[in-house]
Amino acid sequence: MLPDALKILVPGLDFYLYFVSEVIRQIPPTKREGGTLILDEYGYPEQTRSELKRIMKACEIKHGFRRISVRRSQSEPLIQVADLVAGAILRRDAHKQNEAYDLIANKIKKLVEYAG
Repeated sequence: MLPDALKILVPGLDFYLYFVSEVIRQIPPTKREGGTLILDEYGYPEQTRSELKRIMKACEIKHGFRRISVRRSQSEPLIQVADLVAGAILRRDAHKQNEAYDLIANKIKKLVEYAG
């Protein structure tokens, strides 16, 4: 539901990392402190890490993570699970297909929808 102009004006990596930073903003600082953030590989890992830090600084978000790691989803089971959950939510919202979401709904502690 984002304007198409936003997708055109903001380069791919910045677009992705802006929304990653908004998700991080939702995590209480005490839960971030000393933890490890694992991101799905999007471009070059070192560039992704440094750009995320730049965007978070611009958005005045202190990440607090001990480590930020960038890994390929095919070799990281937790990223695969996150992809499956996101896919189930997408199918529920975009296509009115609730089967996959219904299987995981009772395991979701908090679902935050971007309000813009």
